[in-house]
Amino acid sequence: MKYIQGGLLLKDENNKGFDPIYKMMNSDSCHLEVLSYTSLNSFIIKLTVNTDDSQYIEVLDDNVVTSFVLKFEVITSGCKYVIDKYKDIEKSAVSMNSFINEAKQQQHVFIESITRGSPLCPSIANVALFDNDSSQRLIDFLLNLNDKRANTVDTESMDIFNYLSERMKTPCENQQEHEESILDHYEIGVIVMPTIENSNTLYHYIRPGNDINKEAIEEAIANAFSQIVRLFIDIGIISFDLHTNNILILDDQECKLIDFDRITDINNDFISEFKDIQETTDEIEKYKFISKVMNKIYEIINNRQIEWVQNYIKNLSICSRAFDILKKNMEMNDEKAAEINIKKKKQNQRKKKK
Repeated sequence: MKYIQGGLLLKDENNKGFDPIYKMMNSDSCHLEVLSYTSLNSFIIKLTVNTDDSQYIEVLDDNVVTSFVLKFEVITSGCKYVIDKYKDIEKSAVSMNSFINEAKQQQHVFIESITRGSPLCPSIANVALFDNDSSQRLIDFLLNLNDKRANTVDTESMDIFNYLSERMKTPCENQQEHEESILDHYEIGVIVMPTIENSNTLYHYIRPGNDINKEAIEEAIANAFSQIVRLFIDIGIISFDLHTNNILILDDQECKLIDFDRITDINNDFISEFKDIQETTDEIEKYKFISKVMNKIYEIINNRQIEWVQNYIKNLSICSRAFDILKKNMEMNDEKAAEINIKKKKQNQRKKKK
């Protein structure tokens, strides 16, 4: 198994690899339930434990994290391709490189943004890439949890784990001969991150027939615009999966972006332009900047997933508000950045001593 860790701090720094996740799933307080299985590439499971059984704390305030999202993906060699459907929903395996890059990109975006203001996305708690044998052991472990403690795993999760178990027994097809590693059978990758509690997708706000007032809808869109623009001009990244189900709006209207499966790094000079006008009080100037950047992003992505932008990009109040939120979210918090860096440095020093 291969691992990436970052974003959260471990209670016990002696925990290695995927062990902290195993410990939480094996605890008496563990509960697993499905959040979503409609994505093409993944199954999303929620893991909840009590404070004592959690293995993670938040970087800034030392709060114990008790709720996590586990993103399960089927891994193959070579290119992404369709595997057997799950409940009439088309599912696709992803390449090892794609899986690892997605986790690295999310971790990079989180670390870069949290030290320069408000984080753009959830942090990464743990990432593991299991070979076929360890994938089957993981799934067997999950399937047996209810035998140890009744109702630990909900019915839908059990169905998903059975589906994944069958995929692990299936030989890989459509192998790419140029790949360095050709897999005989599928493998499983798991990305673990803290749950974004009290949130809804942007789709929830803008879907037809909802009962949300206009002011709340416009505030949600303005927050989404500000984070998409910030990801581009501050981090230099564009996500190609900016559909409204990958944009989370929290109860306080703060916005988080998720799913960094398909991204591109793009150098641009918009950050200099923003700094030149960030103190402006001219609503038109604010509108023009946000509108120009969002249109540029729209042109680069050029797919149906971001068509929703065109319905709001000419709205003066939304774009002006997005500019104000962008300015607030990009304010450098030196004290916060220093605290994060000190905690990370101390943790790394303790690891080296061991």
